[in-house]
Amino acid sequence: MKKNLHCSLKKLCATKIQEALNDLWPSSALSLEDIYHSLTTAPQDDMGHISFPTFPLARALKMGPPQIAQKLSEKIQESNDFQELRPAGPYLNFFLKKEDLGVVLSSINT
Repeated sequence: MKKNLHCSLKKLCATKIQEALNDLWPSSALSLEDIYHSLTTAPQDDMGHISFPTFPLARALKMGPPQIAQKLSEKIQESNDFQELRPAGPYLNFFLKKEDLGVVLSSINT
């Protein structure tokens, strides 16, 4: 069950990224599947829970990865689905809400 919960949180991140990309840059060609598979666990807890590298978008958007991460952060933050979004250089870091983390942690104990 833990895997499914993690996947659903990861899918939420991917969906929000895709929605923001479509709003900001309709011609961006990253599929939901591509976005989902590029999401990683942040290397340190203080960097967030899930991280999205914006390198693949830089060439197509003719924009630096840090600027892409910043614009995505601003757009996705409007949704209030996450505790915090923090661009860090070329990465967009997602901090999940405590209640979402609680669901994941309780599933580990069952």
